Amino acid sequence: MQLSKLLQRAGVDLPSTFCECEIEDLIYDSRKAEPNTLFIAIRGAHADGHNYTRAAYKAGCRAFLCEEAVELPADAAQFLVGDTVAALADMSALFFGDPADHLKIIGVTGTKGKTTTSTLIYKVLNSCGRKAGLIGTIGVYIGDEVYPTVNTTPESYKLQKYFSLMVKEGIEYAVMEVSSQAYLNRRVHGLTFAYGVFTNISPDHIGPGECRDFEHYKECKAQLFQNSCISVINTDDPLANYFLSSAKGETITYGMKAPADYQGDQYKIWKESYRFGIQFTCLHNGQAFITKSATPGRYSIYNVLAVLSVCHHIGLPMEQIIALLPSLTVKGRFEIINTLPYCSIIIDFAHNEVSLMNVMKTIREYDPQRLVVLFGSVGNRSQLRRAAMAKVANELADFAVITSDNQNYEDPLHIIHDIEAAMDPDRCPYKVIPDRAEAVAWAVLNAHPGDVLLLAGKGHEDYELINGERLPFDEHKIIEETAPLAIGAKQI
Repeated sequence: MQLSKLLQRAGVDLPSTFCECEIEDLIYDSRKAEPNTLFIAIRGAHADGHNYTRAAYKAGCRAFLCEEAVELPADAAQFLVGDTVAALADMSALFFGDPADHLKIIGVTGTKGKTTTSTLIYKVLNSCGRKAGLIGTIGVYIGDEVYPTVNTTPESYKLQKYFSLMVKEGIEYAVMEVSSQAYLNRRVHGLTFAYGVFTNISPDHIGPGECRDFEHYKECKAQLFQNSCISVINTDDPLANYFLSSAKGETITYGMKAPADYQGDQYKIWKESYRFGIQFTCLHNGQAFITKSATPGRYSIYNVLAVLSVCHHIGLPMEQIIALLPSLTVKGRFEIINTLPYCSIIIDFAHNEVSLMNVMKTIREYDPQRLVVLFGSVGNRSQLRRAAMAKVANELADFAVITSDNQNYEDPLHIIHDIEAAMDPDRCPYKVIPDRAEAVAWAVLNAHPGDVLLLAGKGHEDYELINGERLPFDEHKIIEETAPLAIGAKQI
């Protein structure tokens, strides 16, 4: 693509001495710089791209977009803008052919429930013949291809690249998680959403490199609804009115307590053998729809109501959506693994006190013979989280297996020691197995009839983070390999 077109999209006034050239790629990581690329100097939380322009030059790059002049040889062309992050988003859209213009984008934001809600919308749309792609925590799904993600919402360049792949695949809807970081770091700069969905909000992502306080966190979340044609809002959240007032277009509401367009009522749990979920009535336009979901827990009703709100408004028959829901699951989000005929195994991403407490309280509603939890705590993070998770296990588990969970650069035995210090073996007996693969296998082999075994922390992740490296690790595979050995040996 011509450099002049890219610079004009970024708002650069071209000098009279401008020399045209073809740009083959946009680069913001100097390690990927090559001849015929444009290097965009981005100021991030931990590094400033202006300090890496010399490295990009040595790699053959000769065109640079910066916020301030940098010292480079005379044959390097420098162009200045006030905001290189926004410029990257604008130029990436142009570079990939403005693919968002050919998609209906559905954005889901909130502290909890983003992954489940967006994944269920994506699955319902595809099951009903509406081609959809998915971008979020569990990866990017485009047709038969799955691409791993580092951030919940990818950087603007990657986002536009994924959109372009969706357009080439003939996809109509792009369903995506929109984090607070997405607006804080302008990853979704310039995007207009067909639908913006609000799940709930509580303090999170506040600190260095993130939102400065809760008010700032709210403001970042609210930007989705300022850029959505239709906003879908959970009216039961204490801050629902704040987000309703932020909406610039049409609004649709859902909830269980406050009046809403899609209202949940008559909640009850259901259990069939070693599968369980929720059932409730959805009231809409004077009609009552009995709705059943394979995702347990009262909080899951809100996720399902959000799915019903979006998919029904799009034009899908309510009866068709409801017929699909009991068979739809989300990887690593209260995911029930049906491999043992005498107990239930659940994989969940719960990796802090609140999420672990929520999932364990939900399991308790189904009256298991024993609730066994396997958990650890992430390395190089707050030690307070470790004691808090241990206290949840003391309160709600019958037995615990303490193990590793993304130890990174920290000694896993130190992390486990911090957890053990808060455990009460009289209330919750436990076993320590530092190697997580061994711990999962032991827990599966030692499951009793009627148990619910909760593997907490990893969820959808297929790696262990050790010393800065993501090493392959998949709990699903360990369960699959161990289950045949466990069947018939109901307890050891």
